[in-house]
Formats: sequence, structure tokens, C-alpha cells
Amino acid sequence: MGKKTSTFDYKTLASFLLPDGILDFFDVTDVSEEHTGKYAETGAEKIKLHIYLDERDTRSDEWHDLK
Repeated sequence: MGKKTSTFDYKTLASFLLPDGILDFFDVTDVSEEHTGKYAETGAEKIKLHIYLDERDTRSDEWHDLK
């Protein structure tokens, strides 16, 4: 099914869904909704939420020359 990018601020929601402290090491770079076309018993469409993360470079200066 189709994917839709939302303007809703999912970064706050991600902070509740992801393990404590993970956003100290990762930035939320994108969030998108995927409409599945499937419906729950309540009649609401099931939507997948994709949260994309990018790892922060939290190394100290002495470690930056390592590859």
C-alpha cells in the first residue's frame, strides 16, 4: 500500500515508544506512515509507523581519528 509522510511531530511520540535514553545516542531523522489497507475489528485502518534513526557521533576528541 502507499506511504504517507505526516506533519505530526512524531519525535515526541518516539521518545515514549523507544527505550529510555536511546535518543541520547540517536536522532530521529524521519517518520512515515504506511497505510496497509487492512482494517481492525473496530473498523479503523491498520497503519504502520516507520521511525528512522541516525546514530550521533558521541566519541570524545581522542577517538575521532579512528576509523
